[in-house]
Formats: sequence, C-alpha cells, structure tokens
Amino acid sequence: MNSLERRLQYSLAAVLVIILIGLLAITNASTRHILQEFVTSRLEHDAKNLLDVIDIRANTLKVRWRRINPIYNTPYSGHYYTVSSKSEVIRSPSLQGENLPLSISTLPTIQRSVLGPKGQRLILWTQTYQRQGQDIVITVAEDMSSVSYTH
Repeated sequence: MNSLERRLQYSLAAVLVIILIGLLAITNASTRHILQEFVTSRLEHDAKNLLDVIDIRANTLKVRWRRINPIYNTPYSGHYYTVSSKSEVIRSPSLQGENLPLSISTLPTIQRSVLGPKGQRLILWTQTYQRQGQDIVITVAEDMSSVSYTH
C-alpha cells in the first residue's frame, strides 16, 4: 500500500512539474510578445516624430536636432535612426558612422534580432513616407540585447 501511495505521489509531482514548466514557457512567450509590441509601437511613434522634424530644402534633407530625443545623440545608446531619400542618408549621431539595414518597402516593416553596432541585437521599424513629393525612408531601431527573443 505504501508503495502504491508513493508512486501516486511521484506521478502527481511529475505532472505538476510538467504543468509548471508549460505555464512558465507560456508566460515567457507572452511577456516577450508584449514587450516587442510595446517597443514596436514606440519605434513607430519615434519614426513619425522624426518625419515631423525633417526639413527638405533644395532637395536636401535636414533634421532639426533640437526637437529629437537626446538619446539619439548619445553614442551607442541603443537608440538609432536613419533617414534616407534618393540622394542622401542621414544617420543618428548615436550610430557613430555605422549603418542600419535599409529597406525599400513602402509598407511598414519590422525586423527583429538584427545585428547592430557593438553587437547589439536590434529591433527595427522601417517605413516609407511621402514628404513634399519625395519618398523618405525612416528606419528607427532599439537595442533588445537584454531581452532574449526569437523571430
């Protein structure tokens, strides 16, 4: 009798451990998804703010630096942008001359786990906008190295 009771306890414990592991995996995946959606939403917002501070004069782009979040001016801050037209590309000072992948899609695109400056794992938001008859491609990125995630 004691042996049967012990086997039932072990079986119950094993089932509870399996359920707990399953719940932890679901919680982890849900948290990652919510975090990625939050960051993506913020990147989209930052891209629209960048669009608002771009001046186009004589077919050249100029970003009004004083109206941009200072984090984009801090070297390797983990917050980066590029603004490009047919004739030029403007990079955030935080990139320190490095490049972000450029996309030519007219639809918003999201790229996850892109290798960035100093090996940072970036999430990128890219969209093409129309401004004064020109296509302007804005890519905004944020370092997600501290968060492990998959595609």
